[in-house]
Amino acid sequence: MNEVKRLICLIMMLFVFPVVSVAEGSTNEIVFRGIPWESSIDQVADSLRQQGIPVPDYSLEYDGLMDPWSLDFYQSYMKSVDHAGCRIDVHSMNVPFSDDFRMGGYLVKSIHAYCHFAYSADSVNLDATNSRFYMADAWIDTADEAAAYDDLKDKLSTLYGEPVEDIANQTAYNYKNEIHYSVWYGANNTAVCLRYGFSANKEEEWVTDTEYLILTYGKTDSEARLCELKQAIAQEETTAYAGDLGGL
Repeated sequence: MNEVKRLICLIMMLFVFPVVSVAEGSTNEIVFRGIPWESSIDQVADSLRQQGIPVPDYSLEYDGLMDPWSLDFYQSYMKSVDHAGCRIDVHSMNVPFSDDFRMGGYLVKSIHAYCHFAYSADSVNLDATNSRFYMADAWIDTADEAAAYDDLKDKLSTLYGEPVEDIANQTAYNYKNEIHYSVWYGANNTAVCLRYGFSANKEEEWVTDTEYLILTYGKTDSEARLCELKQAIAQEETTAYAGDLGGL
Protein backbone atom coordinates (compact mmCIF):
# COMPACT_ATOMS: atom_id res chain seq x y z
CA MET A 1 0.00 0.00 0.00
CA ASN A 2 2.26 1.98 1.10
CA GLU A 3 3.55 3.09 -2.31
CA VAL A 4 0.04 3.92 -3.57
CA LYS A 5 -1.07 5.32 -0.26
CA ARG A 6 1.93 7.56 0.07
CA LEU A 7 1.45 8.88 -3.45
CA ILE A 8 -2.04 9.96 -2.44
CA CYS A 9 -0.59 11.41 0.75
CA LEU A 10 1.72 13.63 -1.25
CA ILE A 11 -1.18 14.84 -3.40
CA MET A 12 -3.47 15.34 -0.43
CA MET A 13 -0.95 16.59 2.13
CA LEU A 14 -2.35 20.12 2.11
CA PHE A 15 -5.65 18.94 3.53
CA VAL A 16 -6.61 20.27 6.90
CA PHE A 17 -8.96 17.86 8.66
CA PRO A 18 -11.21 19.32 11.33
CA VAL A 19 -11.09 17.95 14.85
CA VAL A 20 -14.07 15.66 15.18
CA SER A 21 -15.52 14.67 18.51
CA VAL A 22 -16.25 10.99 18.94
CA ALA A 23 -19.94 10.40 18.64
CA GLU A 24 -21.74 7.74 20.61
CA GLY A 25 -21.55 4.72 18.35
CA SER A 26 -22.07 0.98 18.41
CA THR A 27 -21.95 -0.80 21.76
CA ASN A 28 -20.16 -3.69 20.03
CA GLU A 29 -16.64 -3.88 18.69
CA ILE A 30 -16.25 -3.10 14.99
CA VAL A 31 -14.02 -5.70 13.37
CA PHE A 32 -12.61 -6.37 9.91
CA ARG A 33 -14.06 -9.47 8.23
CA GLY A 34 -14.72 -11.07 11.61
CA ILE A 35 -10.99 -11.26 12.40
CA PRO A 36 -10.36 -10.55 16.11
CA TRP A 37 -8.15 -7.59 16.93
CA GLU A 38 -4.81 -8.62 18.46
CA SER A 39 -4.57 -11.66 16.15
CA SER A 40 -1.08 -12.41 14.83
CA ILE A 41 -0.08 -11.68 11.24
CA ASP A 42 -0.23 -15.38 10.34
CA GLN A 43 -3.69 -15.73 11.86
CA VAL A 44 -4.88 -12.74 9.80
CA ALA A 45 -3.36 -14.22 6.63
CA ASP A 46 -4.95 -17.62 7.28
CA SER A 47 -8.36 -16.04 7.88
CA LEU A 48 -8.15 -14.06 4.63
CA ARG A 49 -7.16 -17.21 2.73
CA GLN A 50 -10.18 -19.02 4.16
CA GLN A 51 -12.37 -16.13 2.93
CA GLY A 52 -11.14 -16.26 -0.67
CA ILE A 53 -8.07 -14.00 -0.66
CA PRO A 54 -5.02 -16.06 -1.73
CA VAL A 55 -2.41 -14.31 0.40
CA PRO A 56 0.96 -15.31 -1.07
CA ASP A 57 3.99 -15.50 1.18
CA TYR A 58 5.66 -12.63 -0.69
CA SER A 59 2.82 -10.29 0.31
CA LEU A 60 3.76 -10.62 3.99
CA GLU A 61 6.38 -8.28 5.39
CA TYR A 62 7.71 -9.18 8.82
CA ASP A 63 9.65 -5.97 9.53
CA GLY A 64 7.53 -3.18 8.18
CA LEU A 65 6.40 0.42 8.51
CA MET A 66 3.35 0.75 10.75
CA ASP A 67 0.78 3.54 10.27
CA PRO A 68 -1.70 4.43 13.01
CA TRP A 69 -5.45 4.43 12.36
CA SER A 70 -6.34 8.02 11.48
CA LEU A 71 -8.92 10.06 9.61
CA ASP A 72 -6.10 11.90 7.89
CA PHE A 73 -3.74 10.08 5.50
CA TYR A 74 -1.05 12.70 5.96
CA GLN A 75 -1.11 12.56 9.75
CA SER A 76 -1.07 8.77 9.60
CA TYR A 77 1.97 8.89 7.34
CA MET A 78 3.78 11.42 9.54
CA LYS A 79 3.26 9.29 12.66
CA SER A 80 4.37 6.00 11.11
CA VAL A 81 6.96 3.89 12.94
CA ASP A 82 9.46 1.83 10.94
CA HIS A 83 10.56 -1.72 11.80
CA ALA A 84 7.60 -1.87 14.17
CA GLY A 85 5.53 -4.78 12.96
CA CYS A 86 4.23 -7.06 10.24
CA ARG A 87 2.10 -6.14 7.23
CA ILE A 88 0.04 -7.81 4.51
CA ASP A 89 -0.24 -6.09 1.11
CA VAL A 90 -2.21 -8.17 -1.37
CA HIS A 91 -3.55 -6.81 -4.70
CA SER A 92 -6.09 -8.36 -7.05
CA MET A 93 -3.91 -7.35 -10.01
CA ASN A 94 -1.26 -9.75 -8.72
CA VAL A 95 -3.37 -12.62 -7.42
CA PRO A 96 -7.01 -13.32 -8.32
CA PHE A 97 -9.47 -12.65 -5.51
CA SER A 98 -12.51 -14.87 -5.20
CA ASP A 99 -15.67 -13.31 -6.66
CA ASP A 100 -17.31 -14.26 -3.37
CA PHE A 101 -15.01 -11.91 -1.47
CA ARG A 102 -17.08 -8.74 -1.40
CA MET A 103 -17.72 -5.97 1.07
CA GLY A 104 -21.22 -4.56 1.01
CA GLY A 105 -21.68 -6.21 -2.39
CA TYR A 106 -18.56 -4.67 -3.94
CA LEU A 107 -15.41 -6.34 -5.17
CA VAL A 108 -12.13 -5.42 -3.50
CA LYS A 109 -8.98 -4.20 -5.29
CA SER A 110 -6.54 -4.72 -2.46
CA ILE A 111 -6.24 -5.58 1.22
CA HIS A 112 -3.67 -4.12 3.61
CA ALA A 113 -3.44 -5.39 7.18
CA TYR A 114 -1.18 -4.20 10.00
CA CYS A 115 0.07 -5.99 13.11
CA HIS A 116 2.46 -4.19 15.43
CA PHE A 117 5.10 -6.03 17.45
CA ALA A 118 4.39 -6.85 21.08
CA TYR A 119 6.40 -4.69 23.45
CA SER A 120 7.11 -3.67 27.02
CA ALA A 121 8.48 -0.39 28.31
CA ASP A 122 12.06 -1.20 27.33
CA SER A 123 11.97 -4.12 24.89
CA VAL A 124 10.31 -5.30 21.69
CA ASN A 125 9.27 -8.85 20.79
CA LEU A 126 10.11 -9.39 17.12
CA ASP A 127 8.37 -12.78 16.98
CA ALA A 128 5.64 -12.47 14.33
CA THR A 129 3.52 -15.06 16.14
CA ASN A 130 3.10 -12.49 18.93
CA SER A 131 2.29 -9.55 16.65
CA ARG A 132 -0.96 -7.66 17.28
CA PHE A 133 -3.53 -6.97 14.53
CA TYR A 134 -4.77 -3.38 14.82
CA MET A 135 -5.78 -2.03 11.37
CA ALA A 136 -6.87 -3.05 7.88
CA ASP A 137 -7.67 -1.19 4.66
CA ALA A 138 -9.88 -2.47 1.84
CA TRP A 139 -9.73 -0.55 -1.45
CA ILE A 140 -13.09 -0.95 -3.18
CA ASP A 141 -13.39 -1.83 -6.88
CA THR A 142 -16.35 -0.02 -8.45
CA ALA A 143 -17.29 1.84 -11.62
CA ASP A 144 -18.72 4.78 -9.64
CA GLU A 145 -16.93 5.59 -6.38
CA ALA A 146 -19.27 8.44 -5.44
CA ALA A 147 -22.41 6.30 -5.78
CA ALA A 148 -20.76 3.40 -3.97
CA TYR A 149 -19.77 5.75 -1.14
CA ASP A 150 -23.40 6.74 -0.58
CA ASP A 151 -24.54 3.12 -0.80
CA LEU A 152 -21.93 1.82 1.65
CA LYS A 153 -22.62 4.71 4.02
CA ASP A 154 -26.27 3.66 4.20
CA LYS A 155 -25.31 0.02 4.76
CA LEU A 156 -22.79 0.79 7.48
CA SER A 157 -25.31 3.09 9.17
CA THR A 158 -27.75 0.17 9.30
CA LEU A 159 -25.10 -1.80 11.19
CA TYR A 160 -23.53 0.85 13.41
CA GLY A 161 -25.87 3.84 13.59
CA GLU A 162 -25.34 7.38 12.36
CA PRO A 163 -21.77 8.28 11.39
CA VAL A 164 -19.63 11.32 12.02
CA GLU A 165 -19.28 12.96 8.59
CA ASP A 166 -17.15 15.67 7.07
CA ILE A 167 -15.55 16.90 3.85
CA ALA A 168 -12.03 18.23 3.40
CA ASN A 169 -10.97 20.08 0.28
CA GLN A 170 -8.07 22.11 -1.03
CA THR A 171 -7.13 23.66 -4.36
CA ALA A 172 -3.40 23.95 -5.02
CA TYR A 173 -0.97 23.54 -7.89
CA ASN A 174 -3.80 23.38 -10.46
CA TYR A 175 -5.43 20.50 -8.61
CA LYS A 176 -8.62 20.39 -6.63
CA ASN A 177 -8.51 17.65 -4.00
CA GLU A 178 -11.53 16.59 -2.00
CA ILE A 179 -12.15 13.85 0.54
CA HIS A 180 -15.53 12.80 1.90
CA TYR A 181 -15.48 10.60 4.96
CA SER A 182 -17.90 8.93 7.34
CA VAL A 183 -16.77 7.32 10.59
CA TRP A 184 -18.49 4.85 12.89
CA TYR A 185 -17.11 4.16 16.38
CA GLY A 186 -17.50 0.93 18.31
CA ALA A 187 -16.63 -0.46 21.70
CA ASN A 188 -13.05 -0.98 22.92
CA ASN A 189 -11.49 1.75 20.78
CA THR A 190 -12.66 0.34 17.46
CA ALA A 191 -13.91 2.16 14.38
CA VAL A 192 -14.44 2.01 10.65
CA CYS A 193 -13.87 4.95 8.30
CA LEU A 194 -15.38 5.07 4.82
CA ARG A 195 -13.37 7.48 2.68
CA TYR A 196 -14.09 8.71 -0.85
CA GLY A 197 -11.54 11.01 -2.44
CA PHE A 198 -10.85 12.54 -5.82
CA SER A 199 -8.63 15.07 -7.53
CA ALA A 200 -9.46 17.23 -10.55
CA ASN A 201 -7.08 19.02 -12.90
CA LYS A 202 -7.68 22.73 -13.60
CA GLU A 203 -5.84 22.49 -16.92
CA GLU A 204 -8.42 19.94 -18.04
CA GLU A 205 -11.40 22.05 -16.96
CA TRP A 206 -11.63 20.31 -13.59
CA VAL A 207 -12.14 16.86 -15.03
CA THR A 208 -11.74 14.29 -12.26
CA ASP A 209 -8.67 12.21 -12.96
CA THR A 210 -8.16 10.24 -9.73
CA GLU A 211 -10.79 8.62 -7.52
CA TYR A 212 -10.62 6.09 -4.73
CA LEU A 213 -12.92 4.50 -2.17
CA ILE A 214 -11.43 2.94 0.97
CA LEU A 215 -12.77 1.22 4.05
CA THR A 216 -10.37 1.45 7.00
CA TYR A 217 -11.07 -0.63 10.10
CA GLY A 218 -8.94 -0.26 13.17
CA LYS A 219 -8.10 0.45 16.76
CA THR A 220 -8.38 4.15 17.45
CA ASP A 221 -5.76 3.95 20.20
CA SER A 222 -3.13 2.70 17.75
CA GLU A 223 -1.37 6.09 17.60
CA ALA A 224 -0.67 5.89 21.34
CA ARG A 225 0.39 2.26 20.99
CA LEU A 226 2.86 3.05 18.21
CA CYS A 227 4.24 5.95 20.20
CA GLU A 228 4.93 3.59 23.11
CA LEU A 229 6.40 1.02 20.74
CA LYS A 230 8.71 3.62 19.22
CA GLN A 231 9.94 4.54 22.70
CA ALA A 232 10.53 0.85 23.48
CA ILE A 233 12.54 0.43 20.26
CA ALA A 234 14.64 3.48 21.15
CA GLN A 235 15.20 2.25 24.70
CA GLU A 236 16.25 -1.17 23.47
CA GLU A 237 18.74 0.38 21.03
CA THR A 238 20.18 2.66 23.72
CA THR A 239 20.68 -0.28 26.06
CA ALA A 240 22.14 -2.53 23.35
CA TYR A 241 24.74 0.04 22.23
CA ALA A 242 25.59 1.53 25.62
CA GLY A 243 29.31 2.27 25.80
CA ASP A 244 29.96 1.47 22.13
CA LEU A 245 32.39 4.08 20.81
CA GLY A 246 33.24 2.22 17.61
CA GLY A 247 33.59 4.32 14.47
CA LEU A 248 33.49 7.59 16.40
